[in-house]
Amino acid sequence: MRFDIPTDHKKIRARIRSYERKLEKDIIEFGGMAGDGYGKRYLLIPLYLIDGDLQGALNAYDWLKNNFKENSGDCFNDFCTILLFYRTDRIKDAIKKIIDVIFENKYVIPNFLDGKPIPSSEFVYEDPELSPSTIYMPQEYINLWNNNEIEWLRNIYNNEYILQTLEKYSKREFRKSREIQNELRKYLFDKLNLN
Repeated sequence: MRFDIPTDHKKIRARIRSYERKLEKDIIEFGGMAGDGYGKRYLLIPLYLIDGDLQGALNAYDWLKNNFKENSGDCFNDFCTILLFYRTDRIKDAIKKIIDVIFENKYVIPNFLDGKPIPSSEFVYEDPELSPSTIYMPQEYINLWNNNEIEWLRNIYNNEYILQTLEKYSKREFRKSREIQNELRKYLFDKLNLN
């Protein structure tokens, strides 16, 4: 399955405006994301990045953070947010977002670094029956990254503390516990001086 991502500036801007209007309407009608079944909130930052508008992407990030506090996250959106933070010199935030992505879907970053398809759910690997209906990361998101940015991501991802945490987290029982995830996240934040 695939997203329909515009590449023309005018079409990207029209899509962004359309999503922002619908999300503002959801806030008024539902007090949040109750009406956002399509996940429009997860497409704003990537669309701004594809259009080359870092300030627009930062504004969207802040607006979403303030208006959708119960947001559980999306690994593709968060993957693009890593790049946004890196490009705007918010390196600690970028590393924290890498950690978020690892806990959302442990295959996103290694598959990206290895040039493999990136599924929206890590459970595709545990249940091959899910493969036909799986959404994969759009190529447009992958194409955003240049070689220097990829190398930076590779260096962070291959940090000994992150690799040790991944080894612990790979056990299924760890993934089921939000408490254990929070402990591992705190451990990484401490070890990587992100507090």
